[in-house]
Amino acid sequence: MSKWYLNRWWVVLAALVVEVGFTLMMLSLSSDGDLDRDGRKLAIRFSIITLLAVITLYGLHKDSLLSVKIWRIIAIVSTIACFACSGLLPMLNHTLVDAFLLLSLGLAAVSISTIFFYKS
Repeated sequence: MSKWYLNRWWVVLAALVVEVGFTLMMLSLSSDGDLDRDGRKLAIRFSIITLLAVITLYGLHKDSLLSVKIWRIIAIVSTIACFACSGLLPMLNHTLVDAFLLLSLGLAAVSISTIFFYKS
């Protein structure tokens, strides 16, 4: 096993802990409530989009279609988006908190997948 491969696992683990930890901290500051019809629709859409994004990233990794620079840009943008979405959780209407929680966790999954998939 190469040294980069082992270091990549530590980076993925650190990103997972920081992103999910921040999301859960912001969730604890949010109001409780059940999803309404719009919230359920958003939750389903966010889940499907996350799944498709991770599958697409895997396909791009497998076919080696993107440069390292593009992989890093995707990782940085998805990480920033995860923190931004998580930061909005305390400000959202209680009927949308769970849907945007799924979006935050989905962005964390995209970020972690991107970090794991790109080659140096």
